[in-house]
Amino acid sequence: MSMRPHQHRTDPFATADEAGPEDGDGKARESAGACEVYEIVMREGNADDVARYIDGALLIDLWPDLVLPASLRREWQALIDAVRDQETV
Repeated sequence: MSMRPHQHRTDPFATADEAGPEDGDGKARESAGACEVYEIVMREGNADDVARYIDGALLIDLWPDLVLPASLRREWQALIDAVRDQETV
């Protein structure tokens, strides 16, 4: 499996509309394998892997569909909720 490092930007949790052209052409959003890559990186990766491969805005979009251990989901849930709350303000 080949993983492309995500493009770094100032706000990794910017929405797709705010992301800008430097964040790619959106093909990862359409990829059936995006969830699988995120699940693997989140379960097995270290902090550097997460920073390199996980795009915050895409994580928020994929979150409901990710199959993660309950303990890992609990660790991330507060951050996911905080970002979603900011989006609704």
